[in-house]
Amino acid sequence: MMAASTNQRQLSLTGKQWVFRDCDERARAELAEALGVSHLFAHLLVNRGLNEPAAARGFLYPDLNGLHEPGSLPDIELAVARLRTAIANQERILVYGDYDADGVTAISLLVQMLRLVGAEPQVYIPHRVEEGYGLHAEAVEAAAAQGVRLIVTVDCGTSAAAEVELARDLGVDVIVTDHHEPSHRLPRAVAVVNPKLTGSLYPFRDLSGVGVAFKLAWAFAQSCTPGKRVSEQFRKFLLDAMGLVALGTVADVVPLLGENRIFAIYGLPALRSSTNPGIVALIRQAGLDGRPLTVRDIAFGIGPRLNAAGRLAQADLCVELLTCACPERAAAIARELDEKNRERQRIQAAILADARRRLADVSDWATRRAIVLADEGWHAGVVGIVAAKLAEEFSRPTVLVAMDGEVGRGSARSVPHFNLFEAIEACEAVLLGFGGHSQAAGVKVLRTNLEAFRELFEATATRRLADWEPCGRIEIDAEVALAALSPALVREFERLAPHGQGNQPPVLACCDVVVAGRPTLMGNQGQHVAFCVRQGDKSLRVVGFRMGDLYETIAAGEVACDIAFTPKLNGFRGVEELELELCDLRLSRNQA
Repeated sequence: MMAASTNQRQLSLTGKQWVFRDCDERARAELAEALGVSHLFAHLLVNRGLNEPAAARGFLYPDLNGLHEPGSLPDIELAVARLRTAIANQERILVYGDYDADGVTAISLLVQMLRLVGAEPQVYIPHRVEEGYGLHAEAVEAAAAQGVRLIVTVDCGTSAAAEVELARDLGVDVIVTDHHEPSHRLPRAVAVVNPKLTGSLYPFRDLSGVGVAFKLAWAFAQSCTPGKRVSEQFRKFLLDAMGLVALGTVADVVPLLGENRIFAIYGLPALRSSTNPGIVALIRQAGLDGRPLTVRDIAFGIGPRLNAAGRLAQADLCVELLTCACPERAAAIARELDEKNRERQRIQAAILADARRRLADVSDWATRRAIVLADEGWHAGVVGIVAAKLAEEFSRPTVLVAMDGEVGRGSARSVPHFNLFEAIEACEAVLLGFGGHSQAAGVKVLRTNLEAFRELFEATATRRLADWEPCGRIEIDAEVALAALSPALVREFERLAPHGQGNQPPVLACCDVVVAGRPTLMGNQGQHVAFCVRQGDKSLRVVGFRMGDLYETIAAGEVACDIAFTPKLNGFRGVEELELELCDLRLSRNQA
């Protein structure tokens, strides 16, 4: 392995700055010896904070025993006791959740658990456009009028102090299960089960909403049997439910580390083998039949279909899909979700094009540290996806607001090392409401306060992004020689999977390679490019997805360049070959 390059200021052909991650060489050597792995693989582990052999083994060999007992979650015993009382007294229970994939999987999990013990809960999911995120007073009043005596929230509720107080006044108890950051005022609920609460003793704070719902179901199962062991019926339910946990966890883009990594590793096979008609239909509609499921399949295949219903219509359809017993009905819902996802893609493309045009017209764009745009014609259910794309493209925290009369509902997405929740919290005085995480959040703002919010948010971003660069960054694990790459090394790298937020695929760099031969364009619009690179006696194929724009530059003879890539094994037509999936490219110093 070569020494890491310090050439960090030269921008790539896609306008990115390369940052080579530092690695503790002593820790790397000790880890390689302790685990019996290559130095390069140990290098990747150290880069991911796994300096100690015990931590690295726990990461590489995750086990169900690594899941934490639910008992240390805040208020979990109070929540279980109130649930058991409600079931014993045959009270009406309402499960109230968010409209995204995390929320609908959490709702479905608790509905299935309650049905298992003979209860038949009601379900309420607010309409994204007409009501927006969170627990709403009108819904609480309607539930009380219908005789509901217990509301269990999932993936929401931590910031609903006023709405929970209203429920108390109407004689309705509330159990909050959530994973969003708490505000300074907590609701006076029967229980607030959230690993992020101040003073929480729970060892892992990054559970998804469905992960918290799973822990409530686990604690409930424990309460139904002597000791800590659960009955065989509950054990089977919990193992099957891990498929829903994996689905919601990956779709919500929480870090795939710790417990979330365990949920993904055990939940993906549970999804694949599920006999649930809704899950079977969803997998089939996404074209994922007949092979093991991956995180990418959820992120780009299954998750968007579940999210589409909540973005454009009512997410109740998703809960019906995931809890129904009729294969024909499940297939029909899956087809409807597929069409809604296509519609979402069309709306998204239009909003993205509009936002880009407006940014091109901003005169002082180069000095701005953040993006805040609003429009009457934008769809509130889709602006979050567009905000994520703009944040990545322009390397700035981004808020897009869909205006509806005098009120706007916005979605915000962040850039690395910028805590979005804290930045929006600093603008609380001019907002009607907000909530979220460090990398994604939502806001509600009056039209008359929109400019004040824009100025406050921009000022906050300017203060907190002191080392801000007007370009994207690509973090590189290590610089290697082309000759050091082999199929055996890639198979070793595969032990780091599944990849996702907090555990990205390894990115390596190889400097001073030569483009050998003429590149070829691929895809129906020439959006992808493939070419070979040579360094000394070693040549390898490189594939750049959505990088067809590089073709003209690298087609001009034997171009010397540096490439950033993730090595992959391509098993096309049964022949396993090593190739490099291009992440970025820059011209070598002598050609730049």
